[in-house]
Amino acid sequence: MRYIIREYAKKLFHIRKKHPGNIPTNPKSFAQKAFEEANTLVAKGHLKESITFFEQAIAYIDRITYHHYKGNAHDRLGEFAEAEKEWKSSISKDDPRLLETISDIIMRLIFRGDRKKAEIWLTKAFEIWKKSF
Repeated sequence: MRYIIREYAKKLFHIRKKHPGNIPTNPKSFAQKAFEEANTLVAKGHLKESITFFEQAIAYIDRITYHHYKGNAHDRLGEFAEAEKEWKSSISKDDPRLLETISDIIMRLIFRGDRKKAEIWLTKAFEIWKKSF
């Protein structure tokens, strides 16, 4: 009986490998698949198309990381207002682990020459950092 189950599991595994377009069965899988596709598109330089997949991932599971990466895509396209909106969504929970995200945002703002906004974000980062102790 164990042998039969093991063989059946192997067949299913090989079917999934041959047909990678199989639809995931839960929201977390849907979100992860959309997020991975978005990152693949970003790596290929297809930023506009990647935003659609980031939005799909967010629709399934509203994760901080998905907003951050979507904001990065908008930033690289020169859509700064949309980028900042996504970044704000990504830090709305005052999570101390997000200091790296905020640091990325500050560097982008400084690079764009927007020192005033960078100072505002730096103040926010400092407040979050203080709460982490």
